[in-house]
Order: sequence, then structure tokens, then C-alpha cells
Amino acid sequence: MIAILARFVVNISLAVSNTYFMVGMLMIVVALCIIVFHGGLFTGWRIFHRKGDDVRSENEKIPYNKIGRVKNKPIRVGKLDTILLLFGMYLAILSVLITV
Repeated sequence: MIAILARFVVNISLAVSNTYFMVGMLMIVVALCIIVFHGGLFTGWRIFHRKGDDVRSENEKIPYNKIGRVKNKPIRVGKLDTILLLFGMYLAILSVLITV
């Protein structure tokens, strides 16, 4: 009876640990995407056209000096990014400690 109960507790702790780890990794990835997005690293991307479509919109052209100014800005990390990174790291470390 005790062995069955111990096995049940171990299975639940592993499930909780796996959930914590996946949620923690998801929070870290979301925070990193937000940081990259605010860093202006997506500036200057163009819409790809089909082979036969030679019509280009003038609104699509972005001056190169504007792209350079945006991409050379320092990377800023906001409050939400910091909270997501710290809480994600906390959950990942906690999940490792639960399994040990």
C-alpha cells in the first residue's frame, strides 16, 4: 500500500515538474521574442512577391538610413520582459529541484 502511494506521489511530482519546466521555457521564449521585437531587428523586412508580379509599391521602400537608425538603437528590456525572464527561470530551476 505504501509503495503504491509513493509511486503515485512520484508520478504527480514528475507531472508538476514537467509542467513547470514547459511553462518556464515558454515564458523565457516569449520574453526573448518581445525583446527582439522591440530591438528593431525586424526592421527592413520586405513582403516577398510571386515570380510574375513585378509591381512594387512605393510604400514598401524604406530608406536605408532609417533602417540603420532603428537597428542601431540599444536593446531595451521592459518590466514585462524582466518579469517573464525571472519567473521563467524560477519555474525552470524549481522543476529541476522537484525532480532531484
